[in-house]
Amino acid sequence: MNYTLYLTEKCNLNCKYCFEGTKGENELTFEDVKTIMDREVELGSKNCILTLFGGEPLLKKDLIFDIVNYAKKLEKENKIRFKYSITTNGTLIDEAFLKLAKENDFLIGYSLDGEKETQNKNRINYNGDGTYDVVFENAKKLLKNVKTLVAMPVITKNIEYRNIFRNINVFVLICALLITAFFLIKVKYEVMPCKIS
Repeated sequence: MNYTLYLTEKCNLNCKYCFEGTKGENELTFEDVKTIMDREVELGSKNCILTLFGGEPLLKKDLIFDIVNYAKKLEKENKIRFKYSITTNGTLIDEAFLKLAKENDFLIGYSLDGEKETQNKNRINYNGDGTYDVVFENAKKLLKNVKTLVAMPVITKNIEYRNIFRNINVFVLICALLITAFFLIKVKYEVMPCKIS
């Protein structure tokens, strides 16, 4: 079973095209996620995929670490295997998360819209600053540490398409991210909504 866990509505960016609009305050707790994981064990599931989503899920790093640690405990005690994926804007990647992602074979969906001008036009923080520099550097770190990193660019009407990949280094990085999508393991995928009450 695959669960998309909407960890938080909060986000550290203020992207111009964000589908969320006004960011909310709702968040999942460890107890919410633990209930789902325990249910999978009770059902005798052999595999469970946890997709971490948000807002920006890395705002809840402590929760992510708690989830993975609890999954390891369940794996030792039961015949279940947990797999992880996460969708991130790439601004909050740190060494601790890199290690966690590498050790636990995270599949990472990574928001990178193109070269500096393109990225910084829409993907901005609340001060209006662009995010290209940090996102590009973190993408390079992830490529060195994880097996599956998939680029998720957003193309909007306010960007000239010919300017998306003027910089060959960005083009190569995006291609490297996209190519990894062809090597994904096929698994049964069912979405179970996680409602925040």
